[in-house]
Amino acid sequence: MSQASAVMRRRETAFFHSCPACEDMHSLPFSRTFGGNIERSTFSPSFEQSFVHLTGGVDEVTNCGRGERQRRICHYIVTGGRINFCSNTFHRRRDTVDMPFIPDHLTDLLD
Repeated sequence: MSQASAVMRRRETAFFHSCPACEDMHSLPFSRTFGGNIERSTFSPSFEQSFVHLTGGVDEVTNCGRGERQRRICHYIVTGGRINFCSNTFHRRRDTVDMPFIPDHLTDLLD
């Protein structure tokens, strides 16, 4: 994976960005329409990141998930370098924010 900009990483099949609501990286597949500006990106249509959350967390001894499995969705639109969270998003964010910088521990070291 390589650093494409301060807010995006690039892999063979997708761009990746940091989601401030999930505090995790999300993929933006190349199959979506991309506006061409890597610093102020626009993608369409919207993105719906889906994952399973275990309500009991992770057992520290076995490193296995425990508890009830809940499907969670982070649904948003990226326009002009801003993330607009949709109403069906699990974390209840409904605002629009600038795409955040990739956290230091996830960035590539550039010469």
